[in-house]
Amino acid sequence: MSMMKEVKVKQSCIVRPAKETPKGSLWLSGLDIVIREPYTHTPSVFIYCPKQDYDNPSNFFDFSIMKDALSQALVYFYPIAGRLRKNENTGRLEIDCNGEGALFIEAETQLSLDDFGEYFTPNAEFREVVIPPCDYSGGCGGVTIGLAQNHQVGDGSSFIHFLVSWGRLVQGLDLAVLPHIERSNHLAPRDVSKLNTLIETATTASAANFTKDQLSALRLKACSGEGANYMLTTYAILAGHVWSCSFKARGLSDDQDVKVYIPTDGRLRFNLPQGYFGNGIFSTACVAKAGYAAWKPLWYAASKIREAVRRMNDEEYLRSAIDYLESEADPTAVVRGAPVSVCPNVSINSWAKLPDYQADFGCGQPMFVGHGGIRSEGQLFILQSRERDGSLLVASKLFTVHMAQFLKYWSEF
Repeated sequence: MSMMKEVKVKQSCIVRPAKETPKGSLWLSGLDIVIREPYTHTPSVFIYCPKQDYDNPSNFFDFSIMKDALSQALVYFYPIAGRLRKNENTGRLEIDCNGEGALFIEAETQLSLDDFGEYFTPNAEFREVVIPPCDYSGGCGGVTIGLAQNHQVGDGSSFIHFLVSWGRLVQGLDLAVLPHIERSNHLAPRDVSKLNTLIETATTASAANFTKDQLSALRLKACSGEGANYMLTTYAILAGHVWSCSFKARGLSDDQDVKVYIPTDGRLRFNLPQGYFGNGIFSTACVAKAGYAAWKPLWYAASKIREAVRRMNDEEYLRSAIDYLESEADPTAVVRGAPVSVCPNVSINSWAKLPDYQADFGCGQPMFVGHGGIRSEGQLFILQSRERDGSLLVASKLFTVHMAQFLKYWSEF
């Protein structure tokens, strides 16, 4: 039986800003426009359980307070209350800041957290229960906030900022950092004339934890032997490991060219204002022969990833990407889309440094934060584990015929 049948919707409404907000069109940068074409929403889940010493359990997540605080939050984050549209003159995507509001759904269920497994595998059925935005009281007396964020409005950092701010308003606190809405002065193109030239099958989702000890063992493996690189980051080592495991599991020929796509955060490179609300994500990639990346020592794959990420430290390189997007009459024409991650390639996205566990609505931090449902084969996400002790969670989706071997290889090191 579908889990959706276990959920009863109590109310569904549009929450509008508590007071008048700026009206008109909000320009979207090229990064905003191309970030998630053709799929624009990213689901995520935040699971809360009442503490044993909580003073007033009956008031745990008062939804009338949640709605009122959301209405206040939309005053500050008013683009979320708007609607995407195409400019009548240029055809370019933009946000119509019209204050129409955001969808808020309250529902309840007797499902317990145990029904979703230890690591809450982000599959389609899980997304069906809690996405779009759906707050429900679980069998454990807890609450899950399901958020479906439009990625063209803002990236993960932006929406965590929104969620943390919403939580502060629930508690009667002021916002710690006001959102910086205007973006045209920060990620606009330069004068282009002055620039230098620069088979679907069934899929299965999985999630597994890498403990601190396992990560230490991986680091020791990556830093051992001839050619080892001692400057590798934890991300490069873990990403190199799962990249290598994907080749082995897929049974690729040794001479097959394989690519890993890596979203990176460009905010620090551009010195964007604190609270910048929009997208600052740039994608980089590296290519290798499957045989090299799969069977050479771990330092090889990890070093390839490290070099790809290091390229994104070059502000001029990133500026040229913005210029290129803006030189296109239709920036979406250059979008590669989700299929870039499909076999033989992968996409490895790290959410591990997002401050998502700071989303406190007055009852403490969430006991778990995870992806609400991975859409495409070959996509992997690295997140903080629920233990928050330095261990990491890897959520993935691969073709079903490859998943068992993938899990086997990534546990053997």
